[in-house]
Amino acid sequence: APAIASSQDPVPNRNGWNNTDVTVAFSCSDERSGVEACPPPQLITTEGAGQVVPGVATDRAGNSASASHTLSIDKSAPAITASQEPPPNRNGWNQTGVTVSFTCSDAMSGVESCSPPREVTSEGPNQVVEGLTTDRAGNTAEARLTLSIDKTAPSLEIREPADGLWTNAPALDVKGQGVDATPVEVSVNGVPATVTGQDAFTFTAPGVPLGDQPQEELKAVAVDVADNVGVSAVTVQVDRVKPVIHVTLPQEGAYLPTRTPEIRVSYGDDRALDLASLRVAINGEDRTGLFAKGPAEAVGVLDAASALPTGRNTVEARIEDLARNADSHLVSFHLDVEPPSLAILQPASEAWIASNFVDLAVAYGDDQALDLESFEALLDGQPILLDQGPDRALGRAGPLGEGGHLLRVQIQDRAGNQTSREVRFSTDTIPPGI
Repeated sequence: APAIASSQDPVPNRNGWNNTDVTVAFSCSDERSGVEACPPPQLITTEGAGQVVPGVATDRAGNSASASHTLSIDKSAPAITASQEPPPNRNGWNQTGVTVSFTCSDAMSGVESCSPPREVTSEGPNQVVEGLTTDRAGNTAEARLTLSIDKTAPSLEIREPADGLWTNAPALDVKGQGVDATPVEVSVNGVPATVTGQDAFTFTAPGVPLGDQPQEELKAVAVDVADNVGVSAVTVQVDRVKPVIHVTLPQEGAYLPTRTPEIRVSYGDDRALDLASLRVAINGEDRTGLFAKGPAEAVGVLDAASALPTGRNTVEARIEDLARNADSHLVSFHLDVEPPSLAILQPASEAWIASNFVDLAVAYGDDQALDLESFEALLDGQPILLDQGPDRALGRAGPLGEGGHLLRVQIQDRAGNQTSREVRFSTDTIPPGI
């Protein structure tokens, strides 16, 4: 019988697999009659494991021999997928290190190798992690996973308002700045802020409401794309109750007999006064410098150089608390240093009156305001009632005894300046002898 042998091109790899088409060739020989027929080469393109290619050789004497060739072909790449743990957030970012794992499979020749898990700890956007797999036939496949890591929280600082600010406002605009490598969203007490800039950014939250507590916290929260959180907070002092201020001296409508009156201003607040805001105006002119300030009262010290004019004067005092609530108080008063005018019109001084009944007339006046109730008339040391008008008092006294009499009158103005007058007269009702 003839001899027959097979071979293939290309030869298989170390695992006995090819990843391309294979040509199977047969070689035939016969030492006696010679070869009559030998199978031609066959191109095998079909994928599969353990494929058998048969061949038959015949010599010229009709003897035959057969041979078979077994081969395995896998031209398809294996499958590889990448996954990460933990998974990214809704923005595609992680805030911790990430483990990237690869899953490999091959339905034909099987997996020869698959990239092991890889731990990624470096921060940065769009980091690419590659994995490779090879099947037993030498086919390869790659997988790429892109991830972004930011483990650093935003730095944040509220610049306005300042910590400890006093305010009476119902709401405040809150402004600040910060730094983060990724875009951030900022809110203050739940009010969204407008953010300008990236890396170094500024923010403004308009109209953040303030409650009624004495201290209100304003908390700014910045969240970056990886859900890292930065916080900055300040506390403001809320005071919506105005202070109380009162000009205690002089009193409203008072008349005073001096041009250097004592002026006293009292004040108070339920939280914190701003003593530096105290202003005292006298007759519309700021004269705060004349006042010595205490914690609850300021006293004005007037001298000849700062003496006030006679007549009507005003003092207006105003003060604020630290929250800029304000109160003011104005009083008007009169300064009168001139005594009232007073004259006894009847009887005339040293007059002799031939009657036991005497008509009395007194005139009075003042440059500002008389105290009519202070008018007093004494006849021979005893009070006598006269009919008073705005500028004079009239009356009739009697019956009087014979001889000398003394009429004394006095009156004050509303500032307490006093004037008195007296006259002596005599009554004589006895006719002379003749």
